[in-house]
Amino acid sequence: MRVQNRLRQASKLSYILNEATSEEKFFRTWGHIEWGSGDDIEDEILLYDKSATQFISENKFIAVCAYDLTRVSAGLQEKLRTRHSYLMEDDRINEIAAS
Repeated sequence: MRVQNRLRQASKLSYILNEATSEEKFFRTWGHIEWGSGDDIEDEILLYDKSATQFISENKFIAVCAYDLTRVSAGLQEKLRTRHSYLMEDDRINEIAAS
């Protein structure tokens, strides 16, 4: 159910942004990712991140995806790093080498 809600939200966002981009407007976005708990939560986070990354890339948007690293396992951090070009921390921005 959570994934379906996220997909509906993404669809609505897609519609709004497609309307605006047809008018040659440009977007920069900031997404602070929040989640509850559950056995499959990391899979859901990765699915959401994958769909968001694909949408952002296809539409040539500039986006920041923000995760609270105190809540993200080392394994999930590593998987997320394979999908993003930069890692921004409190005091620096690091380019992530392509895998």
